[in-house]
Amino acid sequence: MSLNVHDDQATSAITHPTKRPKVTKQPKYTIAEWDAKREIIIPLYILGNWPLSMVEGCMQVVFGFDASHSMYTKKLSEWHVFKNESSSQSHSRMNGRIRPLYKRRRYAGAKPRILAECQSGPAFLWTTHDLEPGWPSAELRALGCILYSTGNYLKGLFDQGRPGEASSGWKVNLFGLTPPQGLKDYSTEWKAIADQCHGASALISQGNGTQQKCQRTLLNVFKGIDQLAQQEDPWMLVYLWRIILYLRGISYRIEKEKVGIPSTCLGPQNDHLVGHVISSLAGLFIIRKGSGMMVDCLNSLRVFSLDRMKLAIERVFKFCTDSFQKLLGGSHPVVLIMVARFLRYWPAALADNVLANYETLVARSGTEFGSSDERTISFLTEYMYVAYYHGHDITLTYQLASDLCQRSEELGHVPQWGKKTYGLVLASKLLARIDKEKGNIDRWYDRLTPLAEKLRNGDRECQTRALQIRRMMAHWYREAGNRTRAEEQRGHADEILNSMRELVVEQGNWNLNWPFESGRCRPSELARVYKQHS
Repeated sequence: MSLNVHDDQATSAITHPTKRPKVTKQPKYTIAEWDAKREIIIPLYILGNWPLSMVEGCMQVVFGFDASHSMYTKKLSEWHVFKNESSSQSHSRMNGRIRPLYKRRRYAGAKPRILAECQSGPAFLWTTHDLEPGWPSAELRALGCILYSTGNYLKGLFDQGRPGEASSGWKVNLFGLTPPQGLKDYSTEWKAIADQCHGASALISQGNGTQQKCQRTLLNVFKGIDQLAQQEDPWMLVYLWRIILYLRGISYRIEKEKVGIPSTCLGPQNDHLVGHVISSLAGLFIIRKGSGMMVDCLNSLRVFSLDRMKLAIERVFKFCTDSFQKLLGGSHPVVLIMVARFLRYWPAALADNVLANYETLVARSGTEFGSSDERTISFLTEYMYVAYYHGHDITLTYQLASDLCQRSEELGHVPQWGKKTYGLVLASKLLARIDKEKGNIDRWYDRLTPLAEKLRNGDRECQTRALQIRRMMAHWYREAGNRTRAEEQRGHADEILNSMRELVVEQGNWNLNWPFESGRCRPSELARVYKQHS
């Protein structure tokens, strides 16, 4: 009895620390929020064959969904989605360079990879002549995948249906492409994006504080691509390679340390500009349930580093050009757009009969629509552009420019920018440039002065061209040693610029100070700025 009392006293003398209640950490996102993103995450991870880190980066940048890696792993396990990433591409240093190691992947529910040896189908076939035997095997496999996927994408676009069935694809006409019911012709919009990429590339090459302007231009490019990727479109293959080339040039200037590294070896937060754009475009196709062929094509293009990518684009561009030429004919506007705009980049064989085909096109358009119709003027403008900048035929250029000026109507009291105005301005500038090279100062002055005065009274695009003409004239006078005339033209240019600034201040949104990190152009930053100002 006493022993029990003693034990009770001893036990009561021992004090146990009070346990704090366990605080359960609330998850950052609810189950409903995860379920809402499930239809995006799984296609990117499985069908798109993206590494989980890239999926995380895409979800963070595009959708603002910033979940931890462990939560992604947990949710994929709950959804019974598994993929063996132990064979993902790793880095190996050899002679100081980073090279990707490619191994075979196996994962549940995955579709088979499209490789060069799997080519099939009667239309838009590529051949082994499109390959380059001396390339590394990984690049050859990637190029084969690009060609195969592009050919099947084109085949699907122009699907004419089985015998007795209605056509469900794009149709060909003499001067363009007719979209199927429910789709739109975005040829003008794709061309605008390509031109904006060219402008951004030119701004970067100039330097002198033009990086903010370059960023604004790239924002417009990304917004445009996001809108146009909503439908299957052959015009994308007409302009996509030009867009990638210009972006590649920008990356060369702002990300020199990444030139020799493929996009597949860079994480989503450290990828170069071209890799970000290609990955984002592929992601848009997956999210909007677009063509899996274009997803394979774009992902395979990421295998090439920036310094090797031009060679791959050259091969796929030639394949697309040949395919369109077989389908449409050499004098079709689509084919001429592809060939003419790339003559400075590609082998001379692509330039065969280009000028003759343009002459055929202009004549056919004049017969169909009239010599002064906007479409005929547009084709004649392209013909003149190619003859001067690519064909370097001064005599033919002078003849075509004079003809174009005669066909174009007067600008009117308030000029509006359009295809006719563009043709007239370009023709006048080329005629003035040729006169300048011949030493005829008075003649080019008489051509450009009245044109600049008329354009100043037009819309904003016309005023911009008037500003450019005045600055060009000032530069020419400065080169000739006539400083008085140069200062006079510079004064006219400043007046136009101040007038445009006053007009935009009245309309608001003038001179937005968007940040541009020196030496870098991160799409995540661009996305933030776009969201802030949209």
